[in-house]
Amino acid sequence: MQSDLETYIVQVESPESQISTQSSRMDLESWYKSFLPKTIETAGLDEKPRLIYSYHNVIIGFAARLSAKQVKEIEMTPGFISAWRQRILFLHTTHTPSFLGLQQNIRLWRDANYGKGVIIGVLDTGIT
Repeated sequence: MQSDLETYIVQVESPESQISTQSSRMDLESWYKSFLPKTIETAGLDEKPRLIYSYHNVIIGFAARLSAKQVKEIEMTPGFISAWRQRILFLHTTHTPSFLGLQQNIRLWRDANYGKGVIIGVLDTGIT
């Protein structure tokens, strides 16, 4: 069933022949696809793993739609390092004044008019 598929980030070892050229990126793409298991039969429906994204800079790896059974199969492949299931994390706010040790009516915070008129925003939602 397609509902059994989840997104995983799979980290693999670099192929020995990899060099940093455009043609090697194509070789890297083939290397990633070699980790994807063949179609797995489940309850009469074929579940085909799908490559979603290929990583080329920070890690050697890829993101793919896989079932837990397919991940187990990939784990047996030479060159496999690890796999992480996608998690949705929600944004949180912090209590910046207390984190910074600022107290009302005392020194810097009071002298800076409690930050009135100042807007500072940092929004890090990760990588999609």
